[in-house]
Amino acid sequence: MNSPETTYYLSTRAIEPMAGGLWVHDTGLITGQGASHWQWRTDYVCLHVVLAGRGTVRTAAETWTVQAGDMFWLWPGVTVEYFKDPALPWQVYWAHLIGPMAVPFGRACGAGPGMICSRPAEPAAATACVQRIYHLFQRKKADRAPYRVISLLYRLCDACGHQPEPLPAVSAADSQTLLVARARQFIAAAPQTVKGVTELAAALHVSRTTLFMAFKKVLGVSPIQCLAEARVARAKELLGTTNQPLAAVARQCGFNGPKYFLRCFRRQTGQTPSQWRTNCGAVG
Repeated sequence: MNSPETTYYLSTRAIEPMAGGLWVHDTGLITGQGASHWQWRTDYVCLHVVLAGRGTVRTAAETWTVQAGDMFWLWPGVTVEYFKDPALPWQVYWAHLIGPMAVPFGRACGAGPGMICSRPAEPAAATACVQRIYHLFQRKKADRAPYRVISLLYRLCDACGHQPEPLPAVSAADSQTLLVARARQFIAAAPQTVKGVTELAAALHVSRTTLFMAFKKVLGVSPIQCLAEARVARAKELLGTTNQPLAAVARQCGFNGPKYFLRCFRRQTGQTPSQWRTNCGAVG
């Protein structure tokens, strides 16, 4: 599964070094622009290093929050899902490794089916290695210096350390808290563009049920209530600063018709929109 995000990559097919046993098949940069949600179950090793921002990495067993300097891996036979934090979009360099030494190399860096995410002993050095490999691949094929790439890979292994620091998995409770925080950011940014809970759940790449359960657990309210509160707050701004008709205010705040707008507004404020506008004082 993937959705549009600006991702740059280049291939180094046919320039593998002689008797290397390890080389880079492709490399690329995930820019953090646009929507981002990826899920892979590969038969190869692919390393990722987070240059900036923040994101989430998930397997069937655990969930991690990753940020600048952290590494995560696609590992043969393991389903790995990962996506950026929209509040702090990430930039991620990646390198698809091939050759008979790819798996041993990944293990030497501390990776494996039970160690998808880690923080290198020297995060800055590890990031610099992968970044340098990426930039080498931007050259013409004849100038990509495959043995320099190999040297950078082994420098990366050294930067990871013999026992890289494992990243703590996010507990179920923390995962729900993060989900609710992301949902509220979506709602607060533009409540009028979120048509409903189903659309909100889709934007967050979770099921409607998962979103409802998280809101009930963390806030004790439903996402519907949270969305309605944000829309009413936006309506108050428009009622207090403009003379737009009530139908136009309702439409701009995302309410599905004036009657629903009236019902939600009265439930939260104890007044109708017209009464609130009179008491507040709209601009002339």
